[in-house]
Amino acid sequence: MNRPLDGIRILELGMVFVLPAAILPLAALGADVIKVEAGKRPDSTRWGPSPDNEVRPDALNYGGHFRMLNRNKRGITLDLTNPRGRDLFLQLVAVSDVVAENFTPRVIRNLRLDYEALRAVNERIILLSSTGFGQSGPWSNYRAYGPNTEAVDGLMHVTGYPDGPPQRAGAGGLGVAFTDVAGAYFGTFAILAALDYRDRTGCGQWLDLSHYEAGVATIPEALLDFEMNGRVMSRTGNRDRWRAPQGAYRCSGNDRWVAISVATDSQFASLAREMGMPALASDERFATLLRRHANHDALDALISSWTAALTAESVEQRLQRIGVEATSVATLRDVWLDPQLRHRGTFQVMPPPAMAPNIGPRPFLRPSWKMSVSSSATNTDAPTFNQHTDEVLSELLGISEPEISQLESEGVISRDPQPGILPRTGVMDLKDLVRAERLREVDSQYHTRLLDWFSDNDS
Repeated sequence: MNRPLDGIRILELGMVFVLPAAILPLAALGADVIKVEAGKRPDSTRWGPSPDNEVRPDALNYGGHFRMLNRNKRGITLDLTNPRGRDLFLQLVAVSDVVAENFTPRVIRNLRLDYEALRAVNERIILLSSTGFGQSGPWSNYRAYGPNTEAVDGLMHVTGYPDGPPQRAGAGGLGVAFTDVAGAYFGTFAILAALDYRDRTGCGQWLDLSHYEAGVATIPEALLDFEMNGRVMSRTGNRDRWRAPQGAYRCSGNDRWVAISVATDSQFASLAREMGMPALASDERFATLLRRHANHDALDALISSWTAALTAESVEQRLQRIGVEATSVATLRDVWLDPQLRHRGTFQVMPPPAMAPNIGPRPFLRPSWKMSVSSSATNTDAPTFNQHTDEVLSELLGISEPEISQLESEGVISRDPQPGILPRTGVMDLKDLVRAERLREVDSQYHTRLLDWFSDNDS
């Protein structure tokens, strides 16, 4: 079946999260994505986390993050600091539609692969430059990581509790920064918009994406509040100025919670009756939204005393039945086993890599939309290191096998990463991570759960 981006070719010069994640949905929609790595600088996500927390031979080819972010892509190696490697890359630019890179601005200029250099070989080329702080300004050459951009863009200042410090909005510890996700989405949309513009005008363009600005765009209410009212928004935890009570309340079981949000006086009266405390609705401390806000701590204590003896699922069902907004707080395990996601085929089962069949099949997220006449499924696994170099150079540039061998001997392409640059292990001490509260628990039954998921999915 034809896919929306069949016939579009993208050269990806990126690693870690933001840029690979931006290009991932385009690959799922049919674009021929060629990921370019170098023997002395492979994508660092190749070596972790390792399936089952074990390191096997060729571990760099099946790291979980790399497989998640680079499905449906082809992988080649080119040393862009080598004149011959740069020349081959420009030849690929001549037969491509998009180049996407996440170097700091000085790097792409030093490689002489800036927009003007690409335009010289392909006037219709689209270049996405995905950087922490953009191509101009005093911060343009600063390196950026998610925790930094979450701090500098104001997001951390409004995230947390009134009596606590600013907190990261992203999944801290082993997770991904919120601004990384925002930057990835903006990169995807920018490329699609530029392709549409080129279809209508014939002109390519340079897309200057700043992760900092992408993060700023996620807090428009706080910015508007200052612009219009001169107010600097403070941290409010789970509370909301237009609702009360609102929060997450502990339930029975190990770290189980329910989220409750009350918008109107009538909803609060319904909540009070369901709790067996109908008099709360007429209590002067809670009779109006403003009074409930003023006495939120006392109200939270009353709700928590009620929910503590109940399961999160039972509170969810009881409150939804009477028109009060409530839902159990899902753990990541709950998400994996969620019947709604299973029904929609959100997780697609991929076979194990050829070099590590004992890993077994694993489920991966598909793009978050379904299309009535096109597919966005995963068709190929993430590429092994250097997997498609010969194929791409011969197919697109007509380079012969003897020439490819000569390129290898000259160090222009690399069959394997440069010795000494790979870490010795990708194994984590899971017990230490639990003790440090970077993990809540380690599920010893996850293999069984995955097998059950596969069985139900197949049926």
